[in-house]
Amino acid sequence: QLGQTWWLHHGKDFQQYPPEDPRRNWVEAKVVKVSPNRFAVRVSDSMAQLLDAGQPNVSIRQVDSTWTVRQRSLIHQEDSHASAGGQQWRTVGLQRSVRSTLSYVMAGKRTISASRRSASYSQCLRTYSIIGNVRWFRMAGGGIDAQELLSMAHSTLRCIEWTDITLSLMQGAILGPGCVDASCLYEISRPVDEGETIDFFMSHSWHDDAAAKFEHLQRLGKAFYQKHKRYPTFWLDKVCINQSCISDGLRVLPVNVMACSKVLVLCGHTFSQRLWCAWELFVLFSFASEMASERAIWMPLHSRLSAHEELGSFDARSSHCYDPNDEARLTSVIRAIGIDDFNHRVRVWA
Repeated sequence: QLGQTWWLHHGKDFQQYPPEDPRRNWVEAKVVKVSPNRFAVRVSDSMAQLLDAGQPNVSIRQVDSTWTVRQRSLIHQEDSHASAGGQQWRTVGLQRSVRSTLSYVMAGKRTISASRRSASYSQCLRTYSIIGNVRWFRMAGGGIDAQELLSMAHSTLRCIEWTDITLSLMQGAILGPGCVDASCLYEISRPVDEGETIDFFMSHSWHDDAAAKFEHLQRLGKAFYQKHKRYPTFWLDKVCINQSCISDGLRVLPVNVMACSKVLVLCGHTFSQRLWCAWELFVLFSFASEMASERAIWMPLHSRLSAHEELGSFDARSSHCYDPNDEARLTSVIRAIGIDDFNHRVRVWA
Protein backbone atom coordinates (compact mmCIF):
# COMPACT_ATOMS: atom_id res chain seq x y z
CA GLN A 1 0.00 0.00 0.00
CA LEU A 2 1.10 3.58 -0.61
CA GLY A 3 2.96 4.95 2.38
CA GLN A 4 3.69 1.48 3.75
CA THR A 5 7.12 0.89 5.29
CA TRP A 6 9.38 -1.39 3.26
CA TRP A 7 12.82 -2.46 4.41
CA LEU A 8 15.88 -2.86 2.16
CA HIS A 9 18.82 -5.03 3.20
CA HIS A 10 22.10 -3.09 3.35
CA GLY A 11 24.37 -6.07 4.04
CA LYS A 12 26.04 -4.57 7.10
CA ASP A 13 25.78 -5.25 10.82
CA PHE A 14 25.32 -2.04 12.82
CA GLN A 15 25.84 -3.28 16.34
CA GLN A 16 24.67 -0.05 17.95
CA TYR A 17 21.20 -1.48 17.38
CA PRO A 18 19.97 -4.59 19.24
CA PRO A 19 19.53 -7.79 17.15
CA GLU A 20 15.74 -7.44 17.01
CA ASP A 21 15.94 -3.85 15.66
CA PRO A 22 15.66 -4.01 11.84
CA ARG A 23 17.90 -0.94 11.48
CA ARG A 24 20.84 -3.14 12.41
CA ASN A 25 20.74 -4.79 8.97
CA TRP A 26 18.08 -2.91 7.00
CA VAL A 27 17.24 0.53 5.61
CA GLU A 28 13.73 1.91 5.99
CA ALA A 29 11.92 3.06 2.84
CA LYS A 30 8.37 4.03 1.92
CA VAL A 31 6.19 2.61 -0.84
CA VAL A 32 5.54 5.42 -3.35
CA LYS A 33 3.93 3.59 -6.27
CA VAL A 34 2.02 0.33 -6.70
CA SER A 35 1.02 -1.46 -9.90
CA PRO A 36 -0.52 -4.93 -10.34
CA ASN A 37 2.87 -6.58 -10.89
CA ARG A 38 5.41 -4.41 -9.09
CA PHE A 39 5.87 -1.60 -6.59
CA ALA A 40 8.36 1.21 -5.94
CA VAL A 41 9.92 2.41 -2.70
CA ARG A 42 11.87 5.61 -2.00
CA VAL A 43 14.85 5.96 0.33
CA SER A 44 16.66 9.05 1.59
CA ASP A 45 19.90 10.31 -0.03
CA SER A 46 22.06 9.05 2.86
CA MET A 47 20.39 5.64 2.87
CA ALA A 48 20.74 5.37 -0.91
CA GLN A 49 24.48 5.90 -0.55
CA LEU A 50 24.60 3.18 2.09
CA LEU A 51 22.71 0.75 -0.14
CA ASP A 52 24.90 1.52 -3.15
CA ALA A 53 28.20 1.00 -1.36
CA GLY A 54 30.12 -1.60 -3.32
CA GLN A 55 28.11 -1.09 -6.51
CA PRO A 56 30.04 -0.58 -9.79
CA ASN A 57 31.60 2.89 -10.06
CA VAL A 58 29.39 4.29 -12.83
CA SER A 59 27.63 7.59 -13.42
CA ILE A 60 24.27 6.21 -12.29
CA ARG A 61 23.55 3.22 -10.19
CA GLN A 62 23.47 -0.29 -11.60
CA VAL A 63 20.13 -1.41 -12.92
CA ASP A 64 19.32 -5.02 -12.13
CA SER A 65 16.20 -5.23 -14.25
CA THR A 66 13.67 -7.89 -15.20
CA TRP A 67 15.24 -11.22 -16.04
CA THR A 68 13.94 -14.63 -16.98
CA VAL A 69 15.82 -17.90 -16.81
CA ARG A 70 15.53 -19.87 -20.04
CA GLN A 71 17.82 -22.69 -21.02
CA ARG A 72 20.57 -21.27 -23.27
CA SER A 73 18.46 -18.47 -24.71
CA LEU A 74 18.85 -14.72 -25.01
CA ILE A 75 16.21 -12.46 -23.57
CA HIS A 76 15.32 -9.06 -25.03
CA GLN A 77 13.36 -7.34 -22.29
CA GLU A 78 13.67 -3.76 -23.64
CA ASP A 79 12.97 -2.35 -20.20
CA SER A 80 14.48 1.12 -19.92
CA HIS A 81 14.27 3.67 -17.13
CA ALA A 82 15.22 7.35 -17.00
CA SER A 83 17.31 8.70 -14.15
CA ALA A 84 17.00 12.16 -12.66
CA GLY A 85 19.75 13.34 -14.97
CA GLY A 86 17.97 12.18 -18.09
CA GLN A 87 20.30 9.25 -18.77
CA GLN A 88 18.79 5.90 -19.68
CA TRP A 89 19.81 2.34 -18.99
CA ARG A 90 18.41 -0.45 -21.13
CA THR A 91 18.54 -4.17 -20.39
CA VAL A 92 20.06 -5.97 -23.37
CA GLY A 93 19.68 -9.54 -22.22
CA LEU A 94 20.69 -12.52 -20.12
CA GLN A 95 22.51 -15.56 -21.46
CA ARG A 96 21.52 -18.65 -19.46
CA SER A 97 24.49 -20.68 -18.28
CA VAL A 98 26.05 -21.79 -15.01
CA ARG A 99 27.67 -18.35 -14.89
CA SER A 100 25.37 -15.82 -16.52
CA THR A 101 26.13 -12.28 -17.54
CA LEU A 102 23.72 -9.38 -17.24
CA SER A 103 24.60 -6.60 -19.65
CA TYR A 104 23.37 -3.03 -19.48
CA VAL A 105 23.72 -0.27 -22.06
CA MET A 106 23.57 3.45 -21.21
CA ALA A 107 22.26 5.67 -24.00
CA GLY A 108 23.20 2.94 -26.48
CA LYS A 109 26.94 3.51 -25.95
CA ARG A 110 28.40 2.05 -22.79
CA THR A 111 28.05 -1.55 -21.57
CA ILE A 112 28.56 -2.81 -18.05
CA SER A 113 28.34 -6.51 -17.23
CA ALA A 114 27.76 -8.21 -13.90
CA SER A 115 28.54 -11.88 -13.51
CA ARG A 116 25.85 -13.86 -11.77
CA ARG A 117 25.25 -17.53 -11.06
CA SER A 118 21.75 -18.26 -12.32
CA ALA A 119 19.22 -20.77 -11.06
CA SER A 120 17.51 -23.48 -13.07
CA TYR A 121 14.01 -22.15 -12.47
CA SER A 122 12.45 -21.56 -15.86
CA GLN A 123 9.36 -19.57 -14.87
CA CYS A 124 10.83 -17.23 -12.28
CA LEU A 125 10.91 -13.47 -12.83
CA ARG A 126 12.66 -11.03 -10.55
CA THR A 127 12.48 -7.28 -10.86
CA TYR A 128 14.85 -4.98 -9.03
CA SER A 129 15.70 -1.65 -10.64
CA ILE A 130 17.21 1.52 -9.27
CA ILE A 131 16.26 4.99 -10.50
CA GLY A 132 17.71 7.74 -8.32
CA ASN A 133 16.45 7.03 -4.81
CA VAL A 134 13.57 4.85 -6.01
CA ARG A 135 13.76 1.05 -6.05
CA TRP A 136 11.33 -1.11 -8.02
CA PHE A 137 10.45 -4.65 -6.96
CA ARG A 138 8.30 -7.40 -8.42
CA MET A 139 5.09 -7.94 -6.49
CA ALA A 140 4.95 -11.31 -4.74
CA GLY A 141 2.91 -13.51 -7.03
CA GLY A 142 3.50 -11.04 -9.86
CA GLY A 143 0.13 -11.49 -11.56
CA ILE A 144 -0.05 -15.20 -10.73
CA ASP A 145 -3.43 -16.16 -9.28
CA ALA A 146 -3.81 -18.58 -6.36
CA GLN A 147 -4.57 -21.60 -8.54
CA GLU A 148 -1.55 -20.96 -10.76
CA LEU A 149 0.65 -20.49 -7.71
CA LEU A 150 -0.60 -23.76 -6.23
CA SER A 151 0.03 -25.58 -9.50
CA MET A 152 3.51 -24.08 -9.68
CA ALA A 153 4.18 -25.17 -6.09
CA HIS A 154 3.45 -28.79 -6.96
CA SER A 155 5.40 -28.72 -10.21
CA THR A 156 8.47 -27.08 -8.64
CA LEU A 157 8.51 -29.09 -5.39
CA ARG A 158 12.08 -30.02 -4.50
CA CYS A 159 14.01 -31.95 -1.87
CA ILE A 160 17.59 -32.47 -0.77
CA GLU A 161 19.22 -35.84 -0.22
CA TRP A 162 20.54 -36.64 3.23
CA THR A 163 23.96 -37.28 1.68
CA ASP A 164 24.05 -33.69 0.36
CA ILE A 165 23.49 -32.07 3.75
CA THR A 166 26.81 -30.89 5.14
CA LEU A 167 27.83 -29.04 8.27
CA SER A 168 28.77 -25.99 6.21
CA LEU A 169 25.32 -25.99 4.60
CA MET A 170 23.70 -25.95 8.05
CA GLN A 171 25.98 -23.14 9.25
CA GLY A 172 25.25 -20.40 6.73
CA ALA A 173 22.17 -18.22 6.66
CA ILE A 174 20.87 -16.53 3.49
CA LEU A 175 21.09 -13.00 4.90
CA GLY A 176 22.99 -11.31 7.67
CA PRO A 177 26.46 -11.78 9.17
CA GLY A 178 28.11 -14.99 8.03
CA CYS A 179 25.65 -15.40 5.18
CA VAL A 180 26.31 -17.82 2.35
CA ASP A 181 26.20 -17.28 -1.41
CA ALA A 182 22.57 -17.98 -2.26
CA SER A 183 23.13 -18.08 -6.01
CA CYS A 184 23.90 -21.79 -6.27
CA LEU A 185 21.87 -23.20 -3.36
CA TYR A 186 18.83 -24.13 -5.45
CA GLU A 187 20.91 -26.49 -7.55
CA ILE A 188 21.88 -28.51 -4.47
CA SER A 189 18.28 -29.74 -4.27
CA ARG A 190 16.49 -31.79 -6.91
CA PRO A 191 12.93 -31.99 -8.26
CA VAL A 192 10.68 -34.47 -6.50
CA ASP A 193 9.91 -37.46 -8.73
CA GLU A 194 6.33 -38.20 -9.74
CA GLY A 195 4.62 -40.12 -6.94
CA GLU A 196 7.52 -39.48 -4.53
CA THR A 197 6.92 -38.23 -0.99
CA ILE A 198 9.59 -36.22 0.81
CA ASP A 199 10.52 -37.92 4.07
CA PHE A 200 11.08 -34.92 6.33
CA PHE A 201 10.19 -31.24 6.40
CA MET A 202 13.00 -29.67 8.43
CA SER A 203 11.75 -27.03 10.88
CA HIS A 204 14.61 -25.25 12.66
CA SER A 205 16.16 -21.89 13.44
CA TRP A 206 19.23 -20.81 11.52
CA HIS A 207 20.35 -19.07 14.72
CA ASP A 208 20.64 -22.35 16.63
CA ASP A 209 23.73 -24.54 17.01
CA ALA A 210 24.56 -25.86 13.52
CA ALA A 211 26.86 -28.59 14.80
CA ALA A 212 24.16 -29.94 17.13
CA LYS A 213 21.62 -29.96 14.29
CA PHE A 214 24.04 -31.70 11.96
CA GLU A 215 24.81 -34.35 14.60
CA HIS A 216 21.09 -35.09 15.03
CA LEU A 217 20.66 -35.31 11.25
CA GLN A 218 23.55 -37.74 11.00
CA ARG A 219 22.01 -40.05 13.58
CA LEU A 220 18.59 -39.77 12.01
CA GLY A 221 19.91 -40.58 8.53
CA LYS A 222 21.75 -43.68 9.69
CA ALA A 223 18.77 -44.93 11.70
CA PHE A 224 16.50 -44.33 8.71
CA TYR A 225 18.84 -46.34 6.48
CA GLN A 226 18.83 -49.26 8.90
CA LYS A 227 15.04 -49.41 8.67
CA HIS A 228 14.38 -48.53 5.02
CA LYS A 229 17.68 -49.47 3.29
CA ARG A 230 17.95 -45.99 1.82
CA TYR A 231 18.81 -42.54 3.11
CA PRO A 232 16.02 -40.00 3.69
CA THR A 233 15.11 -36.88 1.75
CA PHE A 234 14.40 -33.47 3.29
CA TRP A 235 12.69 -30.20 2.49
CA LEU A 236 15.14 -27.50 3.59
CA ASP A 237 14.12 -23.90 3.01
CA LYS A 238 17.29 -22.35 1.66
CA VAL A 239 17.91 -25.00 -0.99
CA CYS A 240 14.31 -25.94 -1.88
CA ILE A 241 13.03 -22.37 -2.32
CA ASN A 242 14.45 -20.45 -5.25
CA GLN A 243 16.05 -17.46 -3.52
CA SER A 244 15.26 -15.29 -6.58
CA CYS A 245 11.53 -15.91 -5.98
CA ILE A 246 11.56 -16.38 -2.23
CA SER A 247 8.26 -14.55 -1.61
CA ASP A 248 6.41 -16.92 -3.94
CA GLY A 249 8.09 -19.91 -2.31
CA LEU A 250 7.03 -18.83 1.16
CA ARG A 251 3.44 -18.21 0.05
CA VAL A 252 3.05 -21.91 -0.72
CA LEU A 253 4.69 -23.13 2.50
CA PRO A 254 1.60 -25.24 3.42
CA VAL A 255 2.09 -27.24 0.21
CA ASN A 256 5.70 -27.93 1.18
CA VAL A 257 4.77 -28.98 4.72
CA MET A 258 1.98 -31.29 3.59
CA ALA A 259 4.17 -32.84 0.86
CA CYS A 260 6.38 -34.41 3.54
CA SER A 261 5.69 -37.56 5.53
CA LYS A 262 7.07 -36.11 8.77
CA VAL A 263 7.97 -32.72 10.19
CA LEU A 264 11.35 -32.81 11.90
CA VAL A 265 11.50 -30.15 14.63
CA LEU A 266 15.11 -29.37 15.55
CA CYS A 267 14.35 -27.18 18.55
CA GLY A 268 17.17 -25.10 19.99
CA HIS A 269 17.26 -22.09 22.29
CA THR A 270 16.15 -19.62 19.59
CA PHE A 271 13.47 -21.79 17.97
CA SER A 272 10.60 -20.23 19.93
CA GLN A 273 11.88 -16.74 19.12
CA ARG A 274 11.70 -17.19 15.33
CA LEU A 275 8.35 -16.38 13.79
CA TRP A 276 8.84 -18.62 10.73
CA CYS A 277 9.43 -21.63 13.01
CA ALA A 278 6.19 -20.92 14.82
CA TRP A 279 4.37 -20.47 11.51
CA GLU A 280 5.54 -23.90 10.33
CA LEU A 281 4.14 -25.54 13.48
CA PHE A 282 0.91 -23.58 13.08
CA VAL A 283 0.57 -24.75 9.45
CA LEU A 284 1.02 -28.38 10.47
CA PHE A 285 -1.54 -28.06 13.27
CA SER A 286 -4.03 -26.26 11.01
CA PHE A 287 -3.85 -28.57 8.01
CA ALA A 288 -3.37 -31.87 9.81
CA SER A 289 -4.66 -31.25 13.33
CA GLU A 290 -5.81 -34.83 13.94
CA MET A 291 -2.51 -36.36 12.84
CA ALA A 292 -0.17 -33.49 13.71
CA SER A 293 1.37 -35.18 16.76
CA GLU A 294 2.00 -38.36 14.76
CA ARG A 295 3.66 -36.47 11.91
CA ALA A 296 5.97 -34.36 14.09
CA ILE A 297 9.32 -35.70 15.29
CA TRP A 298 10.63 -33.63 18.17
CA MET A 299 14.43 -33.34 18.49
CA PRO A 300 15.54 -30.85 21.17
CA LEU A 301 19.09 -29.67 20.65
CA HIS A 302 19.56 -29.23 24.39
CA SER A 303 17.52 -30.22 27.45
CA ARG A 304 14.11 -31.60 26.44
CA LEU A 305 12.56 -29.95 29.51
CA SER A 306 13.93 -26.49 28.72
CA ALA A 307 12.93 -26.82 25.05
CA HIS A 308 9.33 -27.57 26.02
CA GLU A 309 9.31 -24.76 28.60
CA GLU A 310 10.54 -22.26 26.00
CA LEU A 311 7.91 -23.29 23.48
CA GLY A 312 5.25 -23.39 26.20
CA SER A 313 5.79 -19.69 26.85
CA PHE A 314 5.82 -18.76 23.15
CA ASP A 315 4.36 -15.34 22.29
CA ALA A 316 4.15 -14.14 18.69
CA ARG A 317 4.65 -10.58 19.91
CA SER A 318 8.15 -11.50 21.11
CA SER A 319 9.15 -13.52 18.04
CA HIS A 320 10.79 -12.10 14.97
CA CYS A 321 11.97 -12.73 11.41
CA TYR A 322 15.35 -11.60 10.18
CA ASP A 323 13.56 -9.94 7.25
CA PRO A 324 11.27 -7.23 8.70
CA ASN A 325 9.11 -7.39 5.54
CA ASP A 326 8.42 -11.07 6.20
CA GLU A 327 7.69 -10.23 9.83
CA ALA A 328 5.16 -7.56 8.83
CA ARG A 329 3.38 -9.95 6.45
CA LEU A 330 3.26 -12.79 8.96
CA THR A 331 2.18 -10.51 11.79
CA SER A 332 -0.67 -9.20 9.64
CA VAL A 333 -1.93 -12.74 9.02
CA ILE A 334 -1.47 -13.72 12.67
CA ARG A 335 -3.51 -10.71 13.82
CA ALA A 336 -6.28 -11.73 11.42
CA ILE A 337 -6.23 -15.24 12.95
CA GLY A 338 -6.01 -13.83 16.47
CA ILE A 339 -2.72 -13.63 18.37
CA ASP A 340 -4.05 -15.59 21.37
CA ASP A 341 -5.38 -18.35 19.12
CA PHE A 342 -2.10 -18.49 17.22
CA ASN A 343 -0.08 -18.64 20.44
CA HIS A 344 -2.28 -21.48 21.72
CA ARG A 345 -1.80 -23.57 18.57
CA VAL A 346 1.97 -23.20 18.85
CA ARG A 347 2.12 -23.84 22.60
CA VAL A 348 0.25 -27.15 22.30
CA TRP A 349 3.49 -28.61 20.95
CA ALA A 350 5.20 -28.01 24.31
